[in-house]
Amino acid sequence: MTKYEQQYQKLRDQCRHMQESNACSVMALAVVVGCDFDTALQSLSLHGRELGQGTAMVNVLNALERDFGITMECMPIFSEESACAALDKYAGHDDIGIVEVDHHVFAYKHGQVIDSRSNMDRSPMYLFRIEHKRGNRQ
Repeated sequence: MTKYEQQYQKLRDQCRHMQESNACSVMALAVVVGCDFDTALQSLSLHGRELGQGTAMVNVLNALERDFGITMECMPIFSEESACAALDKYAGHDDIGIVEVDHHVFAYKHGQVIDSRSNMDRSPMYLFRIEHKRGNRQ
């Protein structure tokens, strides 16, 4: 198991332990920031995510910028055949970011997707990658 598969499994375990659902945005935020599930959950709750509910990508972007000093570049990837194809085309090996697909988001880090493989088949929408990162403000 790779370190990113281990990271995903640890976040899934934390999610289950907290009896949380619809938490793909929480997990993606945790990966991008490098924090634990609870910290990401608290941040997103301050930006409009309700417990057990999904949230809009704008709430994730607000949490990244306001709580962690991270701004993201956004690229529409609707025309790509898959999220994997978009990552291969637009994300560099050192990039860290989030891909928004139909009703789901997942993180990528250093060329590795950090999510369940089954979500890679969903229709791609947007690719976000770190544009600027300031020091952690929390």
